[in-house]
Amino acid sequence: MTPEQTPPQTKTSAPAADQPVAANYRYWQKHGGEWGAEYDQRKRRQIRLHLQEIMIADYLSHHAPAKVLEFGCGVGRHLSYLSKIPDLDVSGYDQSPTMVAQCERWTSRAWIDEHVAVGPPTGRLPYDDDAFDIVFTAEVLIHVRPEDLDGILSELIRVCRGHIFHIENSAHYQVNPNAHDGCWKHDLEAAYARLGHNCELLPAGYESQNPWRVVLGEPPRYEWSPVVLSLYRALDDNLGPLTADYEALQQEAARRADRIEALEVRNAELEAEYQRLSALENELPKIQEAHREELRKSQEEHAEELRKIQEEQLATLRHSQDLEWQRSELQAALDRQINVFHEHMAELDQKRWLERERAGQLLSERDKFIEQATRLLER
Repeated sequence: MTPEQTPPQTKTSAPAADQPVAANYRYWQKHGGEWGAEYDQRKRRQIRLHLQEIMIADYLSHHAPAKVLEFGCGVGRHLSYLSKIPDLDVSGYDQSPTMVAQCERWTSRAWIDEHVAVGPPTGRLPYDDDAFDIVFTAEVLIHVRPEDLDGILSELIRVCRGHIFHIENSAHYQVNPNAHDGCWKHDLEAAYARLGHNCELLPAGYESQNPWRVVLGEPPRYEWSPVVLSLYRALDDNLGPLTADYEALQQEAARRADRIEALEVRNAELEAEYQRLSALENELPKIQEAHREELRKSQEEHAEELRKIQEEQLATLRHSQDLEWQRSELQAALDRQINVFHEHMAELDQKRWLERERAGQLLSERDKFIEQATRLLER
Protein backbone atom coordinates (compact mmCIF):
# COMPACT_ATOMS: atom_id res chain seq x y z
CA MET A 1 0.00 0.00 0.00
CA THR A 2 1.43 3.39 -0.95
CA PRO A 3 1.49 6.40 1.38
CA GLU A 4 -1.35 7.99 -0.57
CA GLN A 5 -3.57 4.99 0.24
CA THR A 6 -3.02 5.13 4.02
CA PRO A 7 -5.73 6.39 6.38
CA PRO A 8 -5.15 9.93 7.65
CA GLN A 9 -3.66 10.36 11.11
CA THR A 10 -5.58 12.13 13.82
CA LYS A 11 -3.92 14.36 16.43
CA THR A 12 -4.69 14.39 20.12
CA SER A 13 -3.91 16.95 22.77
CA ALA A 14 -1.51 16.58 25.69
CA PRO A 15 -2.70 14.72 28.81
CA ALA A 16 -4.89 16.50 31.30
CA ALA A 17 -3.03 18.53 33.92
CA ASP A 18 -4.43 16.41 36.74
CA GLN A 19 -3.35 13.10 35.14
CA PRO A 20 -0.34 11.73 37.05
CA VAL A 21 2.90 11.40 35.07
CA ALA A 22 5.83 9.25 36.26
CA ALA A 23 9.04 11.06 37.19
CA ASN A 24 11.10 9.82 34.22
CA TYR A 25 8.47 11.00 31.69
CA ARG A 26 8.12 14.27 33.57
CA TYR A 27 11.89 14.81 33.26
CA TRP A 28 11.68 14.89 29.45
CA GLN A 29 8.62 17.11 29.54
CA LYS A 30 10.45 19.59 31.76
CA HIS A 31 14.01 19.43 30.38
CA GLY A 32 13.39 18.45 26.75
CA GLY A 33 14.20 21.94 25.53
CA GLU A 34 17.82 21.46 26.61
CA TRP A 35 18.41 18.49 24.31
CA GLY A 36 18.60 20.20 20.92
CA ALA A 37 21.92 21.78 21.87
CA GLU A 38 22.91 18.67 23.87
CA TYR A 39 22.67 16.44 20.77
CA ASP A 40 24.73 18.96 18.81
CA GLN A 41 27.47 18.71 21.43
CA ARG A 42 27.32 14.91 21.63
CA LYS A 43 27.57 14.49 17.86
CA ARG A 44 30.91 16.27 17.98
CA ARG A 45 32.34 13.53 20.18
CA GLN A 46 30.19 10.37 19.73
CA ILE A 47 30.54 8.62 16.40
CA ARG A 48 27.71 6.22 17.24
CA LEU A 49 25.16 8.99 16.72
CA HIS A 50 26.38 9.46 13.15
CA LEU A 51 26.46 5.71 12.48
CA GLN A 52 22.94 5.42 13.86
CA GLU A 53 21.65 8.15 11.54
CA ILE A 54 23.42 6.60 8.52
CA MET A 55 21.93 3.18 9.24
CA ILE A 56 18.40 4.58 9.66
CA ALA A 57 18.64 6.77 6.53
CA ASP A 58 20.06 3.86 4.49
CA TYR A 59 17.41 1.44 5.71
CA LEU A 60 14.39 3.69 5.18
CA SER A 61 15.54 5.13 1.85
CA HIS A 62 15.54 1.57 0.46
CA HIS A 63 11.90 1.18 1.57
CA ALA A 64 10.58 4.29 -0.18
CA PRO A 65 7.83 4.92 -1.02
CA ALA A 66 6.58 4.39 2.53
CA LYS A 67 4.69 6.04 5.31
CA VAL A 68 6.91 6.06 8.42
CA LEU A 69 6.32 6.87 12.08
CA GLU A 70 9.10 7.55 14.56
CA PHE A 71 7.85 6.88 18.08
CA GLY A 72 9.73 9.14 20.49
CA CYS A 73 10.94 11.58 17.86
CA GLY A 74 12.06 14.12 20.48
CA VAL A 75 13.85 17.11 18.96
CA GLY A 76 13.49 15.65 15.46
CA ARG A 77 17.10 14.52 15.06
CA HIS A 78 16.03 11.75 12.65
CA LEU A 79 13.00 13.48 11.17
CA SER A 80 15.24 16.32 9.98
CA TYR A 81 17.08 14.16 7.42
CA LEU A 82 14.36 11.56 6.78
CA SER A 83 11.99 14.33 5.65
CA LYS A 84 14.44 15.09 2.82
CA ILE A 85 14.41 11.52 1.41
CA PRO A 86 12.15 11.34 -1.67
CA ASP A 87 8.91 9.34 -1.33
CA LEU A 88 9.19 9.02 2.46
CA ASP A 89 6.18 10.43 4.29
CA VAL A 90 7.56 10.72 7.82
CA SER A 91 5.68 11.52 11.02
CA GLY A 92 6.75 11.73 14.63
CA TYR A 93 5.16 11.21 18.02
CA ASP A 94 6.53 12.31 21.40
CA GLN A 95 5.24 12.88 24.92
CA SER A 96 7.45 15.96 25.54
CA PRO A 97 6.21 19.28 24.11
CA THR A 98 9.47 20.95 25.11
CA MET A 99 11.43 18.50 22.96
CA VAL A 100 9.10 18.82 19.99
CA ALA A 101 9.42 22.61 20.21
CA GLN A 102 13.11 22.11 19.37
CA CYS A 103 12.09 20.93 15.89
CA GLU A 104 11.73 24.61 14.99
CA ARG A 105 15.53 24.71 14.92
CA TRP A 106 15.41 22.89 11.56
CA THR A 107 11.86 23.18 10.18
CA SER A 108 8.76 25.37 10.21
CA ARG A 109 5.95 25.41 12.73
CA ALA A 110 3.55 24.47 9.94
CA TRP A 111 5.53 21.29 9.13
CA ILE A 112 5.59 20.34 12.82
CA ASP A 113 1.83 20.85 13.17
CA GLU A 114 1.25 18.63 10.15
CA HIS A 115 3.72 15.83 10.88
CA VAL A 116 4.33 15.66 14.64
CA ALA A 117 1.87 14.73 17.37
CA VAL A 118 2.34 15.32 21.09
CA GLY A 119 0.44 13.22 23.61
CA PRO A 120 0.68 11.22 26.83
CA PRO A 121 3.64 8.88 27.38
CA THR A 122 1.37 5.83 27.50
CA GLY A 123 -2.03 4.91 26.16
CA ARG A 124 -3.60 4.94 22.71
CA LEU A 125 -1.64 6.67 19.94
CA PRO A 126 -3.51 9.28 17.87
CA TYR A 127 -3.39 7.20 14.67
CA ASP A 128 -5.74 4.77 12.96
CA ASP A 129 -5.07 1.04 12.80
CA ASP A 130 -2.48 0.04 10.13
CA ALA A 131 -1.67 3.70 9.45
CA PHE A 132 2.05 3.24 8.72
CA ASP A 133 4.25 0.99 6.61
CA ILE A 134 7.14 1.24 9.06
CA VAL A 135 7.27 2.27 12.71
CA PHE A 136 10.66 2.69 14.37
CA THR A 137 12.34 3.83 17.59
CA ALA A 138 15.93 4.94 18.20
CA GLU A 139 17.25 4.72 21.80
CA VAL A 140 13.78 5.55 23.15
CA LEU A 141 12.64 2.35 24.87
CA ILE A 142 15.40 2.71 27.48
CA HIS A 143 13.28 5.58 28.86
CA VAL A 144 10.07 3.47 29.00
CA ARG A 145 9.10 2.06 32.40
CA PRO A 146 8.95 -1.77 32.46
CA GLU A 147 5.26 -1.77 33.41
CA ASP A 148 4.49 0.38 30.34
CA LEU A 149 6.55 -1.52 27.76
CA ASP A 150 3.95 -4.08 26.61
CA GLY A 151 1.25 -1.42 26.26
CA ILE A 152 3.49 0.80 24.14
CA LEU A 153 4.63 -2.07 21.91
CA SER A 154 0.98 -3.10 21.45
CA GLU A 155 0.20 0.39 20.17
CA LEU A 156 3.15 0.28 17.77
CA ILE A 157 1.82 -3.03 16.46
CA ARG A 158 -1.69 -1.62 16.11
CA VAL A 159 -0.71 1.38 13.96
CA CYS A 160 1.76 -0.58 11.77
CA ARG A 161 0.79 -2.59 8.69
CA GLY A 162 4.31 -3.50 7.54
CA HIS A 163 7.10 -3.91 10.05
CA ILE A 164 8.61 -2.34 13.16
CA PHE A 165 12.30 -1.87 13.77
CA HIS A 166 14.17 -0.66 16.82
CA ILE A 167 17.71 0.60 17.25
CA GLU A 168 18.12 0.30 21.00
CA ASN A 169 20.89 -0.35 23.50
CA SER A 170 22.60 -3.71 23.18
CA ALA A 171 22.44 -6.36 25.89
CA HIS A 172 25.93 -5.58 27.22
CA TYR A 173 25.30 -1.82 27.36
CA GLN A 174 25.54 -0.55 30.92
CA VAL A 175 22.41 1.37 31.93
CA ASN A 176 22.45 3.99 34.66
CA PRO A 177 19.06 3.42 36.35
CA ASN A 178 19.11 6.91 37.91
CA ALA A 179 19.75 8.91 34.74
CA HIS A 180 16.93 11.25 33.74
CA ASP A 181 14.91 10.07 36.77
CA GLY A 182 14.84 6.50 35.45
CA CYS A 183 16.29 4.24 32.71
CA TRP A 184 15.70 0.53 32.09
CA LYS A 185 17.08 -2.32 30.00
CA HIS A 186 14.39 -4.42 28.24
CA ASP A 187 14.30 -7.87 26.68
CA LEU A 188 12.50 -6.96 23.44
CA GLU A 189 12.37 -10.51 22.14
CA ALA A 190 10.59 -11.69 25.30
CA ALA A 191 8.27 -8.66 25.31
CA TYR A 192 7.10 -9.25 21.73
CA ALA A 193 6.75 -12.98 22.43
CA ARG A 194 4.29 -12.10 25.21
CA LEU A 195 2.32 -10.18 22.58
CA GLY A 196 2.37 -13.12 20.13
CA HIS A 197 5.00 -11.75 17.69
CA ASN A 198 8.54 -12.68 16.73
CA CYS A 199 11.23 -10.04 17.33
CA GLU A 200 14.37 -10.69 15.26
CA LEU A 201 17.80 -9.46 16.35
CA LEU A 202 19.68 -8.09 13.32
CA PRO A 203 23.47 -7.69 12.88
CA ALA A 204 24.81 -4.54 14.54
CA GLY A 205 26.69 -1.75 12.83
CA TYR A 206 28.39 -0.51 15.98
CA GLU A 207 29.01 -1.82 19.47
CA SER A 208 26.66 0.05 21.82
CA GLN A 209 23.33 -0.58 20.02
CA ASN A 210 21.53 -3.33 18.12
CA PRO A 211 18.73 -3.32 15.54
CA TRP A 212 15.62 -5.46 16.11
CA ARG A 213 12.79 -6.07 13.66
CA VAL A 214 9.19 -7.30 13.94
CA VAL A 215 7.46 -8.19 10.67
CA LEU A 216 3.68 -7.78 10.74
CA GLY A 217 2.67 -7.64 7.08
CA GLU A 218 4.61 -7.12 3.87
CA PRO A 219 8.20 -8.41 4.29
CA PRO A 220 10.96 -5.79 4.46
CA ARG A 221 12.60 -5.00 1.11
CA TYR A 222 16.08 -4.28 2.44
CA GLU A 223 18.67 -5.26 5.00
CA TRP A 224 22.03 -3.70 5.60
CA SER A 225 24.83 -5.31 3.64
CA PRO A 226 27.23 -7.37 5.78
CA VAL A 227 30.07 -5.55 4.03
CA VAL A 228 28.63 -2.14 4.89
CA LEU A 229 27.98 -3.23 8.48
CA SER A 230 31.59 -4.42 8.76
CA LEU A 231 32.75 -1.03 7.52
CA TYR A 232 30.51 0.64 10.10
CA ARG A 233 31.99 -1.53 12.83
CA ALA A 234 35.53 -0.83 11.62
CA LEU A 235 34.75 2.87 11.71
CA ASP A 236 33.37 2.50 15.24
CA ASP A 237 36.39 0.41 16.32
CA ASN A 238 38.92 2.84 14.85
CA LEU A 239 37.29 6.17 15.59
CA GLY A 240 35.35 5.20 18.68
CA PRO A 241 38.45 5.21 20.92
CA LEU A 242 39.53 8.48 19.34
CA THR A 243 36.18 10.04 20.12
CA ALA A 244 36.41 8.61 23.64
CA ASP A 245 39.89 10.14 23.98
CA TYR A 246 38.54 13.37 22.53
CA GLU A 247 35.67 13.34 25.01
CA ALA A 248 38.13 12.71 27.85
CA LEU A 249 40.26 15.60 26.61
CA GLN A 250 37.18 17.76 26.34
CA GLN A 251 36.21 16.87 29.89
CA GLU A 252 39.73 17.56 31.12
CA ALA A 253 39.75 20.85 29.22
CA ALA A 254 36.39 21.71 30.77
CA ARG A 255 37.73 20.86 34.24
CA ARG A 256 40.80 23.01 33.60
CA ALA A 257 38.64 25.83 32.27
CA ASP A 258 36.50 25.58 35.39
CA ARG A 259 39.66 25.61 37.51
CA ILE A 260 41.02 28.63 35.65
CA GLU A 261 37.69 30.38 35.99
CA ALA A 262 37.65 29.60 39.70
CA LEU A 263 41.23 30.91 40.04
CA GLU A 264 40.31 34.04 38.12
CA VAL A 265 37.32 34.59 40.38
CA ARG A 266 39.52 34.03 43.43
CA ASN A 267 42.17 36.38 42.01
CA ALA A 268 39.51 39.04 41.46
CA GLU A 269 38.31 38.53 45.04
CA LEU A 270 41.89 38.86 46.37
CA GLU A 271 42.46 41.98 44.26
CA ALA A 272 39.24 43.49 45.60
CA GLU A 273 40.34 42.59 49.15
CA TYR A 274 43.77 44.16 48.52
CA GLN A 275 42.14 47.34 47.25
CA ARG A 276 39.88 47.40 50.29
CA LEU A 277 42.83 46.93 52.66
CA SER A 278 44.81 49.61 50.84
CA ALA A 279 41.90 52.00 51.20
CA LEU A 280 41.65 51.11 54.89
CA GLU A 281 45.39 51.69 55.32
CA ASN A 282 45.02 55.18 53.84
CA GLU A 283 42.07 55.85 56.07
CA LEU A 284 43.74 54.42 59.19
CA PRO A 285 45.24 57.75 60.48
CA LYS A 286 41.89 59.46 60.12
CA ILE A 287 40.19 56.55 61.84
CA GLN A 288 42.75 56.59 64.66
CA GLU A 289 42.33 60.37 65.14
CA ALA A 290 38.57 60.00 65.11
CA HIS A 291 38.83 57.22 67.66
CA ARG A 292 41.11 59.32 69.89
CA GLU A 293 38.69 62.26 69.74
CA GLU A 294 35.81 59.94 70.45
CA LEU A 295 37.73 58.44 73.39
CA ARG A 296 38.51 61.94 74.78
CA LYS A 297 34.86 62.96 74.58
CA SER A 298 33.83 59.67 76.11
CA GLN A 299 36.27 60.19 79.01
CA GLU A 300 34.99 63.72 79.61
CA GLU A 301 31.41 62.52 79.53
CA HIS A 302 32.24 59.67 81.91
CA ALA A 303 34.09 62.09 84.31
CA GLU A 304 31.06 64.39 84.43
CA GLU A 305 28.78 61.43 85.01
CA LEU A 306 31.11 60.20 87.77
CA ARG A 307 31.09 63.66 89.44
CA LYS A 308 27.28 63.72 89.39
CA ILE A 309 27.13 60.21 90.80
CA GLN A 310 29.56 61.14 93.61
CA GLU A 311 27.50 64.25 94.45
CA GLU A 312 24.35 62.15 94.49
CA GLN A 313 26.04 59.57 96.73
CA LEU A 314 27.26 62.35 99.13
CA ALA A 315 23.78 63.89 99.29
CA THR A 316 22.34 60.47 99.92
CA LEU A 317 24.87 59.90 102.72
CA ARG A 318 24.03 63.22 104.33
CA HIS A 319 20.34 62.51 104.10
CA SER A 320 20.97 59.11 105.61
CA GLN A 321 22.89 60.70 108.53
CA ASP A 322 20.05 63.18 109.10
CA LEU A 323 17.59 60.35 109.14
CA GLU A 324 19.76 58.42 111.59
CA TRP A 325 19.98 61.45 114.00
CA GLN A 326 16.21 61.94 113.76
CA ARG A 327 15.72 58.26 114.48
CA SER A 328 18.00 58.53 117.55
CA GLU A 329 16.10 61.57 118.85
CA LEU A 330 12.80 59.84 118.33
CA GLN A 331 14.09 56.71 120.07
CA ALA A 332 15.26 58.79 123.09
CA ALA A 333 11.91 60.59 123.31
CA LEU A 334 10.15 57.25 123.06
CA ASP A 335 12.32 55.81 125.82
CA ARG A 336 11.48 58.79 128.06
CA GLN A 337 7.78 58.34 127.36
CA ILE A 338 8.07 54.66 128.19
CA ASN A 339 9.79 55.45 131.51
CA VAL A 340 7.08 57.98 132.41
CA PHE A 341 4.47 55.37 131.50
CA HIS A 342 6.15 52.76 133.68
CA GLU A 343 6.31 55.23 136.65
CA HIS A 344 2.66 56.12 136.19
CA MET A 345 1.72 52.44 136.05
CA ALA A 346 3.64 51.86 139.28
CA GLU A 347 1.76 54.68 140.97
CA LEU A 348 -1.55 53.23 139.76
CA ASP A 349 -0.56 49.78 141.04
CA GLN A 350 0.25 51.30 144.48
CA LYS A 351 -3.10 53.13 144.60
CA ARG A 352 -4.96 49.92 143.61
CA TRP A 353 -3.17 48.04 146.43
CA LEU A 354 -4.08 50.72 148.98
CA GLU A 355 -7.68 50.73 147.75
CA ARG A 356 -7.84 46.93 148.08
CA GLU A 357 -6.47 47.20 151.59
CA ARG A 358 -9.06 49.90 152.51
CA ALA A 359 -11.87 47.83 150.96
CA GLY A 360 -10.77 44.83 153.04
CA GLN A 361 -10.88 46.91 156.19
CA LEU A 362 -14.35 48.22 155.30
CA LEU A 363 -15.61 44.69 154.64
CA SER A 364 -14.22 43.53 158.01
CA GLU A 365 -15.86 46.46 159.79
CA ARG A 366 -19.17 45.69 158.02
CA ASP A 367 -19.04 42.09 159.09
CA LYS A 368 -18.41 43.17 162.73
CA PHE A 369 -21.27 45.66 162.54
CA ILE A 370 -23.63 43.01 161.21
CA GLU A 371 -22.56 40.59 163.93
CA GLN A 372 -23.14 43.23 166.69
CA ALA A 373 -26.51 44.18 165.20
CA THR A 374 -27.52 40.55 165.10
CA ARG A 375 -26.71 40.00 168.75
CA LEU A 376 -28.57 43.14 169.72
CA LEU A 377 -31.64 41.94 167.87
CA GLU A 378 -31.49 38.56 169.52
CA ARG A 379 -31.74 40.19 172.98
